[in-house]
Amino acid sequence: MGEKTILVAGVDRIGVADTLACLTVQQSLPPGHIDPPTLSMVFSPNDSPLAGTEGSELTANKIGDRLRREAENSVSLRVAVVAESGGERFEVQARGELQLGLLIENMRREGFEFSVSPPRVVLREENGKTQEPVEEVMMEVQEEHTGPIIEQMTARKGELSEMEPVPESAGRMKLLFSAPSRGLLGFRTVFSSITRGSGIMNRAFSHYDDFRGPIGGVRKGVLVSMADGKTTPFALWNLEPRGVLFAKPGQAVYNGMIVG
Repeated sequence: MGEKTILVAGVDRIGVADTLACLTVQQSLPPGHIDPPTLSMVFSPNDSPLAGTEGSELTANKIGDRLRREAENSVSLRVAVVAESGGERFEVQARGELQLGLLIENMRREGFEFSVSPPRVVLREENGKTQEPVEEVMMEVQEEHTGPIIEQMTARKGELSEMEPVPESAGRMKLLFSAPSRGLLGFRTVFSSITRGSGIMNRAFSHYDDFRGPIGGVRKGVLVSMADGKTTPFALWNLEPRGVLFAKPGQAVYNGMIVG
């Protein structure tokens, strides 16, 4: 079936899953299932020493308006003003890292300049217990990579439910995990490193389940700038053995800024 476009006039606001019908119709159509958001980040105006150097849309009002427009077009995005922030901070809930990353990149290209908090999972209370989103993760990897992958997923509270050879693919294994969303934050980079780019990973929201406990020891430290100014090739060359850098030579930095 092809795409259909419907134009409606004379109605203030129409939401997803609303039923449009004549006045004699009293029963609405059942709404389709939409996966709930599982991750959230807080957007706020840039208050770093480098504020105003790269963008033109800087105020909280413009950032909030842009986020609300995005929420109108995306059924899985929710935007709310953070309490006691004076309207300066906005919590954005989305389905995953990719959706939040695309939103941030699109806003950056549109000239917006803002700060974002680290992502966190959206928890909920059910029968007096804290529950967290759990995802189904399917991987295809070389057989020699299964051990490190299982070790990493176990450390992130993942549970292996299926493991079998991939048909017509010699030396490859299919792994199926059930893992909390918070344990998968930043895991794609680790997965690519272990499999040397040869692995395939797909993930999808499964359900909410009881909180599986704290996750520790899976995140490494960061490299932080000690002064204001611009980076030099010599300084970065000395830092390279200590981690992965994302600061470039000649880039403006400030004291306390994460560079790798």
